[in-house]
Amino acid sequence: MSVRDHTGIVLSVFNGLWNRGDVDTTPIDHFSDCNNIDFIGNSFATRPGIDILQSVNVPIDNIVRIYNYATQTANTLIVLAIDGSGNGNIFHIVSPTLVYGPILTIAGMTDFAFVPYAGRGYISPFAASQPVLNSPNPLLATLASGSGMGVGVYEYAVTFANASGETAPSALTSITTITALAAPIINPVITDLGTIGGGNALTPGATYQWLFTYTRSGLETSIGVASAGFVAPAINHIIGLQASAAPPSINTPINIYRTLANGATYYLEYQYLGGNNISYPGFANGYTVVGIISDAQLLAANITAPSSNSTQQQKVVLNSIPLDPTGLATSRKIYRTKANLLALLLDHTLADNTTTTYTDANADATLTTAAPTVNTLYTGTTLIEKGMSGQPLYVYTGDGINARPAAGAGLSGTMTVANGIGGFTDPGQRIFGIVSQTISGYNSPPTVLTPFITNGTSVSFGSIPTSGSAVVVKRLLVSTIAIPAAQYAVDSNLSDYQFFFVPNAVINNNVDTFLNNISFYDADLLADASALLQNYTTIPSGSVLTLYHNRLVLACTYTDISLALVSRIGEPEAINQITGLIIAPLDGNPLSNAQEYRDVLYLFKPSKTLSYTDNGQEPAFWPLIMIDTALGTQVHGIATVLDSGSSSVDFLIVCTYQGISLFNGKYVVPELSWKISAFWKALDRTKFNIIQAVNASIQKEIYIILPTRQMLMGNYSNGMDWKNIRWSPWSFPVNMNTVAIYNIDQIIFGANL
Repeated sequence: MSVRDHTGIVLSVFNGLWNRGDVDTTPIDHFSDCNNIDFIGNSFATRPGIDILQSVNVPIDNIVRIYNYATQTANTLIVLAIDGSGNGNIFHIVSPTLVYGPILTIAGMTDFAFVPYAGRGYISPFAASQPVLNSPNPLLATLASGSGMGVGVYEYAVTFANASGETAPSALTSITTITALAAPIINPVITDLGTIGGGNALTPGATYQWLFTYTRSGLETSIGVASAGFVAPAINHIIGLQASAAPPSINTPINIYRTLANGATYYLEYQYLGGNNISYPGFANGYTVVGIISDAQLLAANITAPSSNSTQQQKVVLNSIPLDPTGLATSRKIYRTKANLLALLLDHTLADNTTTTYTDANADATLTTAAPTVNTLYTGTTLIEKGMSGQPLYVYTGDGINARPAAGAGLSGTMTVANGIGGFTDPGQRIFGIVSQTISGYNSPPTVLTPFITNGTSVSFGSIPTSGSAVVVKRLLVSTIAIPAAQYAVDSNLSDYQFFFVPNAVINNNVDTFLNNISFYDADLLADASALLQNYTTIPSGSVLTLYHNRLVLACTYTDISLALVSRIGEPEAINQITGLIIAPLDGNPLSNAQEYRDVLYLFKPSKTLSYTDNGQEPAFWPLIMIDTALGTQVHGIATVLDSGSSSVDFLIVCTYQGISLFNGKYVVPELSWKISAFWKALDRTKFNIIQAVNASIQKEIYIILPTRQMLMGNYSNGMDWKNIRWSPWSFPVNMNTVAIYNIDQIIFGANL
């Protein structure tokens, strides 16, 4: 048949890429290769070109992350760029011609999480690192007799180690070594007091001697100077003992030893709790009576005087040295400071994973090797995105002023309290304190705690500390209710009591230092402030940020990849360290994303999906439902929709290892990427942390940054389902790192230039 006899096939719709294996299976309305295609109606054309957004003299380059940042007045962008020194720099792009920043610079930051809240922006820096073995729990330490170490405060820590790396040190264990207690330099002076009542049990005419030792913490000094030989009188005589001088301490236990008749071995005769039990010249009691215990009784007890001083405790016995339950560690390394110093230095290596005790007598001068500061004992090769060590959550006010750490400690110092003039309070013992409030509405824990007994009049306060921080804008007075005297006598720990905000007792600046004539009754104390004592003052950074029920949710910190922190309602910087925590099931994989959907908080791991529902209790008590044990996503794997988060109408678009799926409380099958399943599964799974997705609902297109640093576009103008969505890979002459939507329908890319 000739070509002119061929009847053409008319395609009413072109449906994009088909990549499910054999190219011969490609349907006629799809292409097996259709890079850089854009869909226009039912037809197609070459994708649009790209241009530079910034119209400033020095445009930002090497942009690795872009977020949409809706402020009170405009839709703006927050971007992260990496400079040539490896520093992460965050900028605020207000418009193509106005750029603030960098508003935050952190060495080693490779990414950040971000959520806008009430015009502010919360920024959580993080970086990709290999999974590591957790540091050990702290060990236990007790003093031991002997010499070797110095005298002073020592701090101990332990690490797990093997041939490839070592964990960071455990929490510190503190102990104080002490020098030997000197043997007594006083000696007993024995006197025959005659027949004044009583008697003695010694052998008349035999010679006896006495001497002293001291005891500290159950350990005994060597012997002191013995008394002169004393010839025992008749048994109806009283024998008195005086020390040659006053004992050095009334709190040091003192022991009296005595020989047997004409003997040379000393046996314990008496033990006294302190030097005030021993008579000495000028002491009111005159003499301490001795010699009323017979030789036979001393010999039967057979407690002889020590031959050496055991009170020197310059050795330390380490117990409960942790074992690595995973078996990955082949040794443990014990680190120690020098006396009264801070730097941890290598003290000893246990070359096994079985020994749990060690006695340390190493001199300070032998310690030279510093402890590690970074955990290098890796448990796998897949990178984990988690918060950065030592970095907090930051808050940015949107005005170009540098981002600052969220939350914060309270004020330090003291204040004066006095009964005021007139007015009223309920009389009684109470504790007052001050809460500082920042410009972002964060209330610090109560500090400057001051006990005071009110007499029924008003109360006045002076010398109230101010803050050195310009972000503190208010100080609020808190108080306990009147505390019963008997209760306060038993527990005078000021922070053990419940605090309440005192109505109308507010200093609306960071300058004034007084509050005069404050009146209130206990019945007026309704707003609890005690919960502030349990809040984080420094919120650790994490790789996940989202909002749920007007609460900030942060997850995957540097020290705990399965931990989510949840704030109080309407207070994103108030996170309770006990009840504000959600601990996801531990499986060695990190929490990697979080999203509110249909009134439920969904937490994602790379291959797991969990849900938690606000039941009206604190977050620690929200019920867990396991949604899927095979499918999850990475840190940017849920498609965002402009400034409305990730939820679009009635579904989430989630990039999983299996494919790109719709999620409506469960993963819809077939997945959206069913037609290109071979294409998707050929992507490098170890680099799925690079994936970022956005849903451009105006254009009805999904844009996905791929592990290859190129892009996949999906057009769903003909329907958001596996059959009607149309896919096309897009490639660029530069590596694309990130994508965002700007001004409703403008697609912004960040790239390495």
